[in-house]
Amino acid sequence: MATVSTKQIREEARQVVLLNPGGIRFSALIEQVCSKLPAANRKTMGAVPSFQIRVRAQRFSPDMFYVNDFASRLHGLDASKFQRLFG
Repeated sequence: MATVSTKQIREEARQVVLLNPGGIRFSALIEQVCSKLPAANRKTMGAVPSFQIRVRAQRFSPDMFYVNDFASRLHGLDASKFQRLFG
């Protein structure tokens, strides 16, 4: 049986967290990581909590579709506020 490194576990956990922008419970995170890495030992999942600090520090730019959609709706609701904000 191949072993799974802590780095692989953290990377898989990072991917799961990024796919759940609204948040995910720790138990669900562990379940998803274990399902994707069946060779991982559940006892090594202690590596995942320290991962929380590393992910929180990353910055993500907003999806421009939502920014443009917001600007379009704001312009439709109140053109003067749109001009003042985005002028």
